[in-house]
Amino acid sequence: MEIGDWILKARDLYSTQLDAKIKVVGVIGRDTPDHGKGDNINCYIRENVFPVASTQDETCTIRAHYSEDDQILFLVMNGVDDAANIRKFLKNDHQNYFEALAQSELQQIRMLHFLFISCHFILIFEQTSRIDLELLRFLRRANSARLQLRRKVNRKLVTAGLTEIPFSNRAMSELEGRVVIPRILIAFQRNNIRADVNPQKKRELYEKLEKHLDSQFNELLKTYELIDSGTSTLCHLHDTIPCVHLMNPRTVKRDIVCEMFDAVMMDAENRGVGSVQGLSSNNSFVMFLEENFRSEENEASLEHVIHLMDALLCILDGSIEDDGSEVYKSMSTLMRNFQKVQLEQAIRLYTNQYGRPMDRRGGVREEAEPMRIRSKEEHTAKFNEATQYIKSVVANNTEDVLAKLQARCDEMWQSDMRACETMSLMGRACVKKFHPSFGDQSVPEAKWQAHDAANTLVSTCVCGRKQAIRQEPFSVKEANFDFYDNNVEFKCCRRLWRYQFQLYQEDSEEKEDSIMWADRESNSLYAGAKKVRREEDDEDLEVAPLTDSLMEDDDSEEDVRVRTQSSSSSTCSDDDMYIRPSSSRRDDSNASKTEHDLCVEYAKRLQKLEAAEKNNEFIVDVPNSLNTGKLPLFPSWFLTSLGDSSLYGHGKGLKNQPNFKIGGEYLTPVVVLLPVDADTFNRDLIKFRNDEFGSRRIVSSGKDGDDSARVKLFVGFEYECSRGHRFFVDHNGEPLIYPKGSNVVRESAQRSALGDVLHSDLPIRRPCTCRKKPLKSAQLQKIHVVTPKAPVQISVNPQILIPGHEGVYGIGQNPLELHHSKYYILHLPAVYSGPSGTWIPEEYSPEKKGVWKGGAIKVTYKPVYSFHW
Repeated sequence: MEIGDWILKARDLYSTQLDAKIKVVGVIGRDTPDHGKGDNINCYIRENVFPVASTQDETCTIRAHYSEDDQILFLVMNGVDDAANIRKFLKNDHQNYFEALAQSELQQIRMLHFLFISCHFILIFEQTSRIDLELLRFLRRANSARLQLRRKVNRKLVTAGLTEIPFSNRAMSELEGRVVIPRILIAFQRNNIRADVNPQKKRELYEKLEKHLDSQFNELLKTYELIDSGTSTLCHLHDTIPCVHLMNPRTVKRDIVCEMFDAVMMDAENRGVGSVQGLSSNNSFVMFLEENFRSEENEASLEHVIHLMDALLCILDGSIEDDGSEVYKSMSTLMRNFQKVQLEQAIRLYTNQYGRPMDRRGGVREEAEPMRIRSKEEHTAKFNEATQYIKSVVANNTEDVLAKLQARCDEMWQSDMRACETMSLMGRACVKKFHPSFGDQSVPEAKWQAHDAANTLVSTCVCGRKQAIRQEPFSVKEANFDFYDNNVEFKCCRRLWRYQFQLYQEDSEEKEDSIMWADRESNSLYAGAKKVRREEDDEDLEVAPLTDSLMEDDDSEEDVRVRTQSSSSSTCSDDDMYIRPSSSRRDDSNASKTEHDLCVEYAKRLQKLEAAEKNNEFIVDVPNSLNTGKLPLFPSWFLTSLGDSSLYGHGKGLKNQPNFKIGGEYLTPVVVLLPVDADTFNRDLIKFRNDEFGSRRIVSSGKDGDDSARVKLFVGFEYECSRGHRFFVDHNGEPLIYPKGSNVVRESAQRSALGDVLHSDLPIRRPCTCRKKPLKSAQLQKIHVVTPKAPVQISVNPQILIPGHEGVYGIGQNPLELHHSKYYILHLPAVYSGPSGTWIPEEYSPEKKGVWKGGAIKVTYKPVYSFHW
């Protein structure tokens, strides 16, 4: 059956054979009225499935048959030189012979392209005893078409997921646009050997002639650059097995009775006992094919081959090629007038058809109300329908006709049916009717509209206590700032301390009003800070002398006891968790402004800066090392303090943080050893004890006179997917989930490798832990840091590498300094955009992408007194 029909029915016909490993053999050549190339294949598979093409109505097609016994898929091409195809042209009085011939040749090149990128073997049948150079010219043209379209074909293969599937054990290079390099075989139907020559001499002449034709065919393939040409190679030959076979049509068909008689009469000593059950053919052509086919193992499964053929059908129908139109010869004036009337009717008919909505299969629905919004792709699909119709009814001047029709369809689409199609930062197009966006100076501000991608995400606020649904963002400010800062649902974040990053400000009298997002608190997180809670002792954030016992992996009994006490006493009310000094409350003048108002203000500000020619003084993206020295118009990072470090107890984990998997709501304890002077450090601890804390153990000198302090802090690298799922990772970037019912304190203390998370490079995006399909990728969104109660200084200087982007993303200023005994959350940008563009990652990728450079969090000793006794 024809290849398209075979692909549709193959999975049902061979449902039990889908996992079988098979070979694909393409057959090309020329049919004559009395003999066809398919007869030879019928002889091999012992079935009459390929009749002579001259008796068939279909021409320039590929017929397919799968032999279950041989596990071979045969693809027989009916080409331009077949008698049936030529007879078809001669009988058609309504089509120019040479134009029809050119179309057939083009289709034959497509079929050759299809076969040479999907078959393991290509079998050529020559009806004469000589090599047809015209066929080699066709092969060279087919190879040229393959090279021009290989990138497009490769994209098709990547989309279909076929590039990772092995179809052959032969090596392939990248961007080949094919899955296998075929081996080529050639069989000659005739020979010049006299019939009266004795059998032994005839065999010698056969071998000599085959060897000579093999060498000649090899040289011709090299001359036409079809083999041994690197990536330009179309096919290849076996190193030892001959590729040429010489046969006589009268001896092609197998006589099974004679074969059985010869096998029985053969000497048993030479044949071997029991060999009658596996009769071998005395047909030299069949033996020639079997020897070649057995030389390679089957690699491709039948199911993968069906999938491959379906993906490559675009080559046969020409849809993968660039669009083009042919110019028809001029016709008489009378015919032109007739065609002009037909043209106007066709254009009017299809213009009306264009305005109707399309169903899911691309057809026209009969609803009275037309679809008011149409994307560029739908607009092109509808116009392509008109193109096919016009080409079928118009004989000449097709380009002028299509130009007029396209002008009318474009006018309808542009005026009333065009979709916006602006791409969001997540890779989806706006589904609204084409509209003016914010900042469009060609229309008044009242007509500015926000984009809508018809897709929602779930995101968590800066402090992590609440989640809200958000639309896909279309700007960096909307993605990284507006949703988190101006969301009325995130009241929990407004009661917390927040660090104000350095932002660009205009030198004008209205500076305060123009920076509508600016926090009215000090740049320092510590100015006017209140002591929210006073804890007498909390072992989870401790400072201890470096002794032999503390160097061990397990904590002492006293450590465990103190940790249990601190965990039980770390509970506090919501008011205690979110206290904020009234002297540094944020300005809520923007609370009454809608999201539309804020977008309008931002667009007007950009217009004002552009008019003042200050475009090079600021950035509207995430700070990057390539734009050092420029301040952003809005912050893409958030640093907030939840309160005192006692809010977190390692035995109980995080509280009031939604969508964490059970067992995954625990931070990672990290122990840092600091080289200190014992006397100075002890004096600082006394200062801490008198001012804020209870008694602490004093650092003592080590055996060699070196002093060091053991400081423990808690960190958490939190990932979040578009469904709102959240989880922490370990030093390998894998989800950190503790078994249900386990002692988290003890187990985390035994896993000493967890402390490497501070110095590990972690991915920015990795697969999420959710199992619901479609699977999602999660992005590194928050860094939790619980600082110890000790005279130390903790600084954070994030450095992020994005694949395909130049430079390093960061905060764009000096490292952030964190106060002791506090719980901080650093919120990372949701979208990374810089000089290299905007990173639009896939919804799901099994690979880890992007890098958070290790060493961003540093712990150093910070003396309380600046003088020495």
